[in-house]
Amino acid sequence: MRPLLLRIAFALALLLALQELLARAVFPLPEVANFDRSAYSHMGFAPGGHQPTSLGHASFTWASDPDGFEFVHALNLYGFRDEEWRLARRDGVTRVAFVGDSFVEGFSAPLDDTIPRVFAELAGRRGQHIEALNLGVGGGTLPSYTRLLRDALPLFRPDAVVLVLFANDVVEKRLPGDWREGALVPERTSPWRPRLAYVAHRLAAGGRVPLRWVEPPFDFLPIVPDPRNPWSDGRRAGELAFVAPEIARAARNGRFNPMLPDAMPWFERALRRPVDLAPHLRAFRDHARSLDADLGVVYLPTKMQVSDRYLESIARYSPPGSAVPLTGSVYQRHARELADVCRKLELPYLDLTPVLREGEESAALYWDYDDHLRPRGYRTSAAALLDWWERYLAQ
Repeated sequence: MRPLLLRIAFALALLLALQELLARAVFPLPEVANFDRSAYSHMGFAPGGHQPTSLGHASFTWASDPDGFEFVHALNLYGFRDEEWRLARRDGVTRVAFVGDSFVEGFSAPLDDTIPRVFAELAGRRGQHIEALNLGVGGGTLPSYTRLLRDALPLFRPDAVVLVLFANDVVEKRLPGDWREGALVPERTSPWRPRLAYVAHRLAAGGRVPLRWVEPPFDFLPIVPDPRNPWSDGRRAGELAFVAPEIARAARNGRFNPMLPDAMPWFERALRRPVDLAPHLRAFRDHARSLDADLGVVYLPTKMQVSDRYLESIARYSPPGSAVPLTGSVYQRHARELADVCRKLELPYLDLTPVLREGEESAALYWDYDDHLRPRGYRTSAAALLDWWERYLAQ
């Protein structure tokens, strides 16, 4: 009888061990269970308003049929477009965190052409060992960056933070006095906890559990009849009759940004308004310094501020008469105001407008219809960032 019981116990132990090995092979764990891109992005909302609890190892498609491209963003365990991250820094490697929107994440370009990836690549050629974290969040806003800086900096402890502000980020919004409240309390995962127990707990709480492999992509851009797509509303669709038919068709099908028809009039007004981001930048600077990190600020302009070459394409999806030049001095005031604020706060600052204008003299750096940079534009920006980094932030 006893040998039989021993054999049964051994078989059960073996079965449990095999189940645990299988669970660990299928369900990887990030070091911090509750840090995830989904908390800082509207990306992933379904038409019913559902937001996934995790974007770890998810992927999405960003496409522009008028430009003839489609790119798939594969996300790491924390939901960001980058390789896997470790909390601990490697000896002899400088960690730089890039924070921003889709221009940091690298929309409309392959992963290897994103600003953080090219920055680290070019630094390596100069003998520098850089780990560049891509904390770009497509569709991110200044409030998104505030929460992300609050939570990510204490976790990853970068040596430096590069805040890249695209032109539509530089809109004055009040910084909440309690902006540090609600800060992330890290939930560290334990390698000793049975993986099946972790999976069961997450599923029971209605959470998503990332798989070992990157899952098939979903469409970042909403497709009609999604209410987030303006073409889903018949009345609004009628008001958009000025959009060229093939562009409107792409916008309905999630193959072109459906918000761009409103962009030109908005930028024409917004770029002329004064802004003051001193409260935000002062708070970000002090937060970074409290964690022994330096902060640098970068301004990245719209293609309309850089060159008039895109106006013909823009006119095909913009309201009649709204595709006007925005290269004049009156539309560059935000870059100047940022420079003034950064000078007062003693923050390194880089305006990419002159660099991109110079690059435009030889080839288009932005896509004709989509509003993002081409791979060449991202590489041009990254090279300028590295030169600036070596002058002001490299220690």
